[in-house]
Amino acid sequence: MGKDLFDKVYERLKARNAASGGEEMLRLRAYEKLQNLVSRGMVKKDVKKYKGIPKQLATLQTTPPPLPAPQPVEA
Repeated sequence: MGKDLFDKVYERLKARNAASGGEEMLRLRAYEKLQNLVSRGMVKKDVKKYKGIPKQLATLQTTPPPLPAPQPVEA
């Protein structure tokens, strides 16, 4: 199932010209993000299978918070 999902995502990104760096780079970025979710307790890893924890994933922000307003610089 994981390879099928990756292939679908990669094909859609290629169609939008958003897969810069190629398939291997995308695979590495996806793996890094998955490991980050595991370390934050949002995904459980069992050997080579990953399972999301719905209650934890519900708290995940999908967009970054807005940047703070720039402070005026006094000369």
